[in-house]
Amino acid sequence: MDNGLKGRVVFITGAGGGIGRSIARHFGAEGSRVIATDIDAAAAERTAAEIREAGGEADAHGLDVARRDAVFAVVGTVTRKHGKIDVLVNNAGVVGLAKIEEITDAEFDRLYGVNVKGKLWCMQAAVPSMKAQNWGRIVNLCSVSGKTGGRLPYAHYTSSKGAVWTMTMAAAHEFAPWNINCNGVAPGSVIGTAFSKDFELSNDPEVLRASIPLARRGQPDDIAPAVVFLASEGARYITGELIDVNGGLHMD
Repeated sequence: MDNGLKGRVVFITGAGGGIGRSIARHFGAEGSRVIATDIDAAAAERTAAEIREAGGEADAHGLDVARRDAVFAVVGTVTRKHGKIDVLVNNAGVVGLAKIEEITDAEFDRLYGVNVKGKLWCMQAAVPSMKAQNWGRIVNLCSVSGKTGGRLPYAHYTSSKGAVWTMTMAAAHEFAPWNINCNGVAPGSVIGTAFSKDFELSNDPEVLRASIPLARRGQPDDIAPAVVFLASEGARYITGELIDVNGGLHMD
């Protein structure tokens, strides 16, 4: 079955490493035109170069998603070159560990600026192109901790991820008349991400593995296929849903 992704323009934030890099490489393998963005422009270019070396199409842009003006500028550059954005993958995110009594105003604003506002700005900028063609796919990266509260002292992080999920459902309702599907993917514990080192320092690896039915932590390549699926024709009748990809760590 043709998944409908060949030639699609796929805009991915936080594509310089970890889950975002894996997502970008998977879309490249599907024949999509990948737009790899990251606050680290050099990392975004490394991801794009990998895709091109594998025979795919990819551009790279430095982008701080917390800056609304920067988001609109980069999206404008992309749409002028490619004429559209078909798929938006809102992956960029930051983490932080702090007890509730210790969370500062600046740290709270940093997390919400990237994790929540950043996704909102990207949707605002990309959706007009999708509306114009009466087709689009949005996939927002959430987190299992946004549903459970997690086990670590990071209420500002978990609440930001919960906000992403509710915003995803709201967007699914709002954009449905234009055939724009909006869904989320909620990873569990994943190795090789910005959060993994802090997580590893705060948890006994053996205890953590024992809590996961599939008996291992996830890897970025475990997450990317779910994102690709939600952008594909196979998910054309799915919107407002959250796919848990966590090895069974949380089931509902």
